[in-house]
Amino acid sequence: MKIAFVVPWYGPDVLGGAETMARWLVENLQRRGVDVEVLTTCGKDSGSNWYEDHYPEGESRVNGVPVRRFRVSRGDAETVESLRQKLQRKRPLSEDEELKFVSNIINSQALYDFIGTTERYGCYVFWPYWCGTSYWGAASRPGISYLIPSLHDEPTARLGVYRRMFENVRGVLFQTEEELHLAKRLYGLDEGKLALIGAGVNAVTGGSTASFRERHRVRSEFMLCVGRKADQKNTPLLLSYFGEYKRRNGGDLKLVLIGPGKADLPSSLSEHIVDLGALPECDKADAFAAATILVQPSVNESFSIVLMEGWLYGKPALVHSDCAVTAGHCVRSNGGLFFRTYAEFEGCVNFLVQRPDIRQTMGLGGRRYVQEHWSFDRMAERFLAALADRGTPADGERMGG
Repeated sequence: MKIAFVVPWYGPDVLGGAETMARWLVENLQRRGVDVEVLTTCGKDSGSNWYEDHYPEGESRVNGVPVRRFRVSRGDAETVESLRQKLQRKRPLSEDEELKFVSNIINSQALYDFIGTTERYGCYVFWPYWCGTSYWGAASRPGISYLIPSLHDEPTARLGVYRRMFENVRGVLFQTEEELHLAKRLYGLDEGKLALIGAGVNAVTGGSTASFRERHRVRSEFMLCVGRKADQKNTPLLLSYFGEYKRRNGGDLKLVLIGPGKADLPSSLSEHIVDLGALPECDKADAFAAATILVQPSVNESFSIVLMEGWLYGKPALVHSDCAVTAGHCVRSNGGLFFRTYAEFEGCVNFLVQRPDIRQTMGLGGRRYVQEHWSFDRMAERFLAALADRGTPADGERMGG
């Protein structure tokens, strides 16, 4: 059976947790001899213009994986932002507005035409849930479509268009227990179409504390935050809390930010917050090695690769308690603490800074947790079992809707 993974963007330089996880899983499956192909757009990544082609259309290979790219469809970013703001204000969207929303979020009509007419795939796997490529692509062949949603609790998850997508696909595959429980709460899905496949993290390599400190001139202890800098990732809250922490506590502790996007740093914190932007993997490894604490303030996570990477480097974590997924990881691993209020943030930071023995214990607990539970071999096995359990024919025969 040939499996088509349908993702909005694909490639080793594409940023984003879902996109990275998809690529790692596909590469693992191919190494196992599974017949896989990636269907994607010519777009660059989620942080670039969704309506512009970056890669040439057609067939290519990425790390040996066959990739077929289709031109993006045009759309209106202002429409998306206007409707997103309406959702943030907790105002419902009409059915027409919901369709307009999903019709302007990274689409490719050429891709949908291809899915609707080709007979070469036994099933399709769409990832993540919120993209037009998943909604319209799955609508073309719901009977042989699976969804790996990377779902988290956000206003868009409550839209009727997405509920229908979850209801209509053949199966929905989740990375964490918290994500699965959220989907059941939001959509009341039939247990038979749900499966927990887990997630995976690649082994980390390298990482030099001395190299990081020399290159970036960060001599003191520091908290490290890795990921896109954006309101949706709670970057403003982290900056606000850290600024208040420095005002009340002083000391040499710094905050280092790594990732795309721009942080609005007040001048009063310019000596205490270091924004390094996006870095190559080798430099990011050095940062993990040198960090004192890994902080993950986002409440919109369905797994959190960077949290796992931090633990593989033996670093304790500090996460937001409103994110059920990352807080759950911390509870199960004993690898970190969580906060909601500023007072909780300050207490956690001071406790970790003052107790290197506890930091080491938490970091080791996190490392064991990742190594024991989050391997791509285990994820790939569960993924293939989930497809088999739901009647996906091994010989590539078509499934009925």
